[in-house]
Amino acid sequence: MSSDEEIFVSRRSCKRRFVDSDDNTSDAGQLGSESIQHQQEPESSFVIRSNKNHPYGKSGYKWSTRPRNPRARTSSRNVIHVVPGPAGVAKEITDPRELILLFISYEMINEMVTYTNSEIDIKKSKYKLEKYTNSHTSTNEVTA
Repeated sequence: MSSDEEIFVSRRSCKRRFVDSDDNTSDAGQLGSESIQHQQEPESSFVIRSNKNHPYGKSGYKWSTRPRNPRARTSSRNVIHVVPGPAGVAKEITDPRELILLFISYEMINEMVTYTNSEIDIKKSKYKLEKYTNSHTSTNEVTA
């Protein structure tokens, strides 16, 4: 089937229509045993409109077709309370060096020092005098 063809599903049968909005094609999932008819149908028919204010889902959940009033009070069961700040082990740590070690291990710091020193060696050849800006670094300097 080409991408220009659209699938028409009879509304009398127990069928569902899935619309892919990226390429404007539709696929029909068949629940009954009736055949699918291929014919052109206007784009507006793909929009599902309900005349009910509260349709019910398969699980019995009551949906609303209208957005809620933004000025209305939110139910307390729908409010999520999250206390900002550190959690777990990080609550007990006050030293910044220990705190950063929760995210970066000593092995990672050693890798950073190794690769930084190799880059310094490459850049050092461009300068005549050795200064603090082109000398090797250490783990103490990185964790300071």
